[in-house]
Amino acid sequence: HGILIKFSDAKGKNYSATFLPEVASEQGWDQTKTVRSLVRKAGADPRTFTDAQLRGISTTRYQSSKSSLDYAGYLE
Repeated sequence: HGILIKFSDAKGKNYSATFLPEVASEQGWDQTKTVRSLVRKAGADPRTFTDAQLRGISTTRYQSSKSSLDYAGYLE
């Protein structure tokens, strides 16, 4: 599954980031590493995040599918 996170810092600044479904599994990340990587991707410093802040992150899981279409098929 893919994951989308949303959170705010102490100053009220909003952050969000997402990974496609295959990212965490391809990297071999566990749940904690995945969330901390998303925090960094969102623009926040995961090293300064406390466990309480991590528990306050809103997460959404989603599924996706891959398909392909060549340019000729796109034009149809």
